[in-house]
Amino acid sequence: MDQCYSKHVVDQQQTKSYQRNYQVLIDIPDEIIIEILKYIPSEIIIGKCSLISKQWYESCWKVPFSIRVKTRRAASIFEETLKSERFDTCLRIQRLDFSFVPIIGNSLELISSSPSMKSLQHLNLTRCRVTSQEIKILADSPNIRLLSSLILSGCLIGVDGVKLLCQSTNFSHLKVLDLCDCSLTPEALYHLSSSPNFFRLLSLNLRNCLVGDEGAKQLSQSQFITQLTHLDLTFSQVGLEGIKSLSNSRNLSNIIHLDLSHCEITDNGTKQLSSSPYLSNLTNLNLTFCKLGPESSQFIAESFHLNKLINLNLSYCKIGYEEMKMLSARVKHLVCVGSTVVNHSVGRNKDSSTVSNTVSTAPHTTIRMLQPAMLC
Repeated sequence: MDQCYSKHVVDQQQTKSYQRNYQVLIDIPDEIIIEILKYIPSEIIIGKCSLISKQWYESCWKVPFSIRVKTRRAASIFEETLKSERFDTCLRIQRLDFSFVPIIGNSLELISSSPSMKSLQHLNLTRCRVTSQEIKILADSPNIRLLSSLILSGCLIGVDGVKLLCQSTNFSHLKVLDLCDCSLTPEALYHLSSSPNFFRLLSLNLRNCLVGDEGAKQLSQSQFITQLTHLDLTFSQVGLEGIKSLSNSRNLSNIIHLDLSHCEITDNGTKQLSSSPYLSNLTNLNLTFCKLGPESSQFIAESFHLNKLINLNLSYCKIGYEEMKMLSARVKHLVCVGSTVVNHSVGRNKDSSTVSNTVSTAPHTTIRMLQPAMLC
């Protein structure tokens, strides 16, 4: 009897506690609910928060959604949701990620024609098999007009797709454009560089595109792409002439991150970079697998312009031992995985542990040598 009574008392206390908590939830002003929802993942907002009360349900549809579609089946469900009049008029999608999910023209037409996309700012179509036909659908959309970030990595859009990006005002708000692995040529770079659509562009990824020296020259002479802070030219076949063009361009005066790994750069190219007054804001420089000798590390270490450099990657390059010590005193993070450290001094060579210990004595400096350095 006592046990039953005690259980009854506990149940009553829990019920009152739930009622108090529920009362707290329903007494919150709409503005605070909306502010809270901004920090909650979209799937939780739809699946749980919208079920709390009518007030919460109505507030949920006032918050921009970030949606990640992970499978083709999920894409089909998302498309059916867009067809529903119930959601079509109230759903506000700010971020949409279809990466690695094949998307066909009919699907993109449905997405582009939905009023739910009027707030869309970030669109990720990485490896979605997008071609110039799908780019045309985006370019002609009456709803997708506020895009600030467009990821097309691994899509075969070709020169025709680039032309559409350059011509449609739907892309005139872009700040981030990722064209990695799109097999673009200098002709495509010419159209990109000549388009007023990209005057707001801050980040450009041309990794594994056929940029070459001619493409780098087009980019450096652009009248519109002048605000870049991040530029990735990995595997882009840029050589000395391309580096000269970039180093002498005011268009790179805001650059803080420059990736030139796996390019055709030699010591002369590094000399151009180190002596450029337009790279004075550079904080991250990647020269992995470039054809650099010990002179390159000396040029960087003695540069009057690379004063803000924090992260430097010289992996699989030749680095002078003394210059390596100078670099470690100058940059915060020095990466030289698999690099050959050349000791110019007469006498026996130092082993890799001595090199690491010498460099690591610089205050606040991290050196990463995941493989033993070769010394010669």
